[in-house]
Amino acid sequence: MKKFAFLALLFFIFYIAGMYESPALMVLFLTQIFLMAVMGVLAVYLKNHLLVSFGEELVWAEKDCPFTWSLRAENSGRLPISRFCMSFRVYEKKKAGKKRKVYGDCPDPESTLFFEDTAVHCGIYIFRSENLRVYDYLALFSGKKKTENEMRVIVFPKKYQAQAEPAPAFSGREEAYQKTSTLSGNDYSEIRQVREYRDGDSVRCIHWNQTARTGQMWVKEYEEETKGQVSLYLEPKDQSSGDASGDSFYTLLYGIVSGLLEQVSAVQVYWAGKGDTKILKKEVRDDRQCRELFFFLYQTEDGLPEEKKSKRNTDYGGLEGAMRLTRDLSWYAGDRLIYRFSEEKLEEELTHKSFRIWTGDRLWGD
Repeated sequence: MKKFAFLALLFFIFYIAGMYESPALMVLFLTQIFLMAVMGVLAVYLKNHLLVSFGEELVWAEKDCPFTWSLRAENSGRLPISRFCMSFRVYEKKKAGKKRKVYGDCPDPESTLFFEDTAVHCGIYIFRSENLRVYDYLALFSGKKKTENEMRVIVFPKKYQAQAEPAPAFSGREEAYQKTSTLSGNDYSEIRQVREYRDGDSVRCIHWNQTARTGQMWVKEYEEETKGQVSLYLEPKDQSSGDASGDSFYTLLYGIVSGLLEQVSAVQVYWAGKGDTKILKKEVRDDRQCRELFFFLYQTEDGLPEEKKSKRNTDYGGLEGAMRLTRDLSWYAGDRLIYRFSEEKLEEELTHKSFRIWTGDRLWGD
């Protein structure tokens, strides 16, 4: 629009200069012609010296919460860049990418620009750049070039922690559940391994000698901590079974795993991969590993054509008594239903209903 306005003004000056035979207006006209030529060459020059890419290859976000991502602009020329536009597409699962544009400038040799977005679904969003357009100082012309870089945004569900509580001892099973075996920092006799410090680890478990030698925090993990684990198996997707939305399933999974980790040392999560017989496993001991679990789930769970889903192996090693979570939001201990959650009231059920738990791969609702 600015270019057309400038051209209209140019022809108007030329018309007036010819009508009144004004040398001054003719000089102004020629000056504007020269200025347009300079701006056209300048746009090409600026375009050739600007490189714009995503600031990070991987960004972590939470569903329905704002997250920040960045662009890194590098100007190898001598002149500052007042305006550029990068076009990119955002891909969500198998949906066609939505085209978007962002504008920025690069007054220094290197500049970082920050932008804010909100993801409305769980999963992996892929931001893939397509082209870069750099404008001259009057924004009359622009130089355009293709760009090829991408950024992945890993979107986790909101965290609602299920209320899992230790069950009272049953007759003949007084030692079926020992809460002390799930707590780090107890004085056990055998050290299983030394690992890096994680948020939530007790200071009593810190390996001070190793920490002093390396300058990094290390903790001792005791053999007794391997007890009190539970297994959770995830039912494969099946479009014909009336599954709940992926967001609801992931929210429920996050809530159950987070609640279990308050009472046990680890949750072993199993699920079917994209192959016909491949069963995947991820051990979760803290919130960081829980988020890593979702990253693996997003990458490995989707993609089987419908006609092949009946061939998918759902045999998880014969541990039928372990917990499992189905796509219709049902939670089982073996064949016994613990609770069937509602997609509409999922948040309320996760935060207000309590469940009793004891180790040995079994969990019962109250």
